[in-house]
Amino acid sequence: MRTVTGSRTGYRRQGCRPSSVARERGPAYETADVSGVDEAEREGAPGEEHAEAEVDPLDEVVSELVELDLDPLDDAAIRDELVRAQQAIRRLGAFRARAAGVLELRGLRAAGPGREQQALQTQRRKLAEDLRLQPSEAKRDGETGRRLAEHPAAQAASNAGDLPPEHARLLTDTLRHLSFEVRARVEDELLEAGRRQDAREFGRTCRRLLAQQDMEAAQAAQDRRNARRALRMTDTADGMLAVHGQGSGVDAEFVQTAVHAFRRPDAPGEHRSPEQRSWDALVDVCRAALDAAKAPSNRGARPHFLVCVSEETIRRDAGIAEAAWSGPLPWSEVRPLLADSAVSRLVLDADSLPLEAGQAVRNVPTGLWKALQQRDGVCAGDGCDVPAAWCQVMHLDVPYRLQGRLSLDTAAPGCHFHHRMLDRNGWKVTWVDGRPVVHHPDRPPDKDRPPDADRASDRDGPPDRAPPD
Repeated sequence: MRTVTGSRTGYRRQGCRPSSVARERGPAYETADVSGVDEAEREGAPGEEHAEAEVDPLDEVVSELVELDLDPLDDAAIRDELVRAQQAIRRLGAFRARAAGVLELRGLRAAGPGREQQALQTQRRKLAEDLRLQPSEAKRDGETGRRLAEHPAAQAASNAGDLPPEHARLLTDTLRHLSFEVRARVEDELLEAGRRQDAREFGRTCRRLLAQQDMEAAQAAQDRRNARRALRMTDTADGMLAVHGQGSGVDAEFVQTAVHAFRRPDAPGEHRSPEQRSWDALVDVCRAALDAAKAPSNRGARPHFLVCVSEETIRRDAGIAEAAWSGPLPWSEVRPLLADSAVSRLVLDADSLPLEAGQAVRNVPTGLWKALQQRDGVCAGDGCDVPAAWCQVMHLDVPYRLQGRLSLDTAAPGCHFHHRMLDRNGWKVTWVDGRPVVHHPDRPPDKDRPPDADRASDRDGPPDRAPPD
């Protein structure tokens, strides 16, 4: 341990002048007044005990940083401190990787023949326990540290904080797949890119360079990434579906292309976060695939999800429905689906076991659906431009639970948002130029319909009809 003398606002390392310490720590810190102090005491005379002054220099610097009063500093000064702290974090990350690499190398040297992998796992487990890391983090640090030791220039850039830990991992992983001659030629190029680019962009630079220099090595690296593909779907206790996954290459391109194609802007009156828009897009992709009946069938039936609801719940317009995967759902959540679904009658005995299953009846005939797409083109929501092909079919007046029948005068395409607003939030329907418009009850519909919906119609609106019995 090095001896440090002075107060919290003015410590000095052994052998350092006060001015050098001030430069290392920046203008936010001041040096102590050491005038009149004996030289031997200032320099830490050998053999003299300074029990109260002996502290860990690293801990001292970190403590002063985290306890720094930010209120007197302006925004520029705070950003300067953040940049300085981030640089220090990168350098500490480089030290962690280098130290982990040294421990792994020592473990490999001490291991007997055939026990190298066991030695690595032991070192990584100990490191993860000591530093409270995930095993994958400990493995990543050890591998990066061992590979950096083979590249002095990259090691120096990492130690200086110019090459963040993630960049160092990407760089060393790329270099190890190249021949010695190519490696020596491209290392400086990658180091320069690593100083300028963020991790995602630098990763693309590394993959691009590897493919240009060695196609077989690039494909082998891609195969390893493909082997790590995974998707996990978990039902949470509070009724959510948690989706975690990763993929790469062509598979990732398919997923991103499909999700972005369905990632529509917010409808008027709708306010979603980017994460919510992505989830809604994924739902629309899955719904479109099921509606198109392109997925493998389930015992000959079109692969769509199954919901069971009692006739009493439909009559009372209250209760629960049971979904095959998610379990109980509020009836109000399921009710909009009945406008565009196949309905089968299922008779149960006293023990809730099926006795009889009726023929499925389709609520929306194919001809009506084609006519709705031709008439409206887009969602009937006021100002909404979601294509009709992505929409559900809405009952405009008499709901399904009251034996409402669908026709051109009683139906319209609706996106999930506007369908919910009409069915559960009291929005109204007004006919404008022969087409229905779903709008907020306190705001009249906008006369300017989206361009895709500008299709002439000779109809002025639905005919008068008697109210339902």
